[in-house]
Amino acid sequence: MSAHAKFSPSGASIWLNCPASVRLSEGFPDSTNEASERGTRIHQTAEEMLRGHPVTHLEHVDDAKGYVEYVREATAGFDEVFIEHKLRGFWGLVEGVWGTADIFALKDTHGLIADLKTGRVPVDAAKSPQLEVYAAAAHLEFGLETCEVVIWQNGAVTSRLLTVEDFERTVNQVKDAVLRSPIERAKPGAHCTWCRARAHCRERAVSAMTVIGSEFTTDSDLPEMLAAARRAVKWADDIEARALEAMKSGTRVDGFKLVEANTKRRWNDDALEVIEYMGLTDLLTVRTPITITRAEKMLGKREASALMAAATERPPGAPVVVTANDPRPNIEANGHFNKDDWS
Repeated sequence: MSAHAKFSPSGASIWLNCPASVRLSEGFPDSTNEASERGTRIHQTAEEMLRGHPVTHLEHVDDAKGYVEYVREATAGFDEVFIEHKLRGFWGLVEGVWGTADIFALKDTHGLIADLKTGRVPVDAAKSPQLEVYAAAAHLEFGLETCEVVIWQNGAVTSRLLTVEDFERTVNQVKDAVLRSPIERAKPGAHCTWCRARAHCRERAVSAMTVIGSEFTTDSDLPEMLAAARRAVKWADDIEARALEAMKSGTRVDGFKLVEANTKRRWNDDALEVIEYMGLTDLLTVRTPITITRAEKMLGKREASALMAAATERPPGAPVVVTANDPRPNIEANGHFNKDDWS
């Protein structure tokens, strides 16, 4: 068994929508960033706490504590509880489909699958292909008749109860995607955001550069145009990033060159000493609090809660356009927005 599944449940939102993505992504490494690395450390911390092992990253105990408490309470009535458990139910049915559930608990023919999310963008368990594939795999492996799938994310919990009908539908979708993966053309869409081949896929490039509509567009075209424009912006960002890495490695891109970005002057390490020497301290320095995020890190979120409640505020934000599934409440537009009312 390889270290990573070819059809990983964590990528199900990509390959169920675009089976070709698995083939096209071969050879491209998984990308990483500060947020994903932080998430990995929090997952490790939560696992160590649940197993009663020494904690490696003590700075993330507070980040994992709420999830650990939830898991212990939610699984208290189950016969078996598995931590970081490989679900292999698709073995023998289709190749390359397996994944590791953060928590899998079993009681008779009922299961519980809990997934820890650490990102800022809310993820809803009711709309998670990843959890649907996990649950279908558990159904195949353990004969589940029902399974509650749960996402714990930054203290918020969403859940959904899946039944045999749901399992069977997911099994058929997985089998179909695996079958079509070697032969089907790519299908661009919102799922491209997380595909490893996103900056190389020609179908995505064609889709991003295709102009829809006729000679003159109307507001009725906005839903389709706005969605297409946002996909095009993401595609353009991915191409910029690809070109930058290629040129940094010595690849020539005709018509373009690498230069240093424009920067603004900043005070150097000697600034305060020089300002004080010149007698300008009162004129050129101010006393301000450190950032809220840094303060919470220094004090811990729980210890800082009283301070934050009394000493912080969240001003209203300027109107922005988001997709309809965004959890923020809708603004009732009246056509008379005053920019001075928004931060």
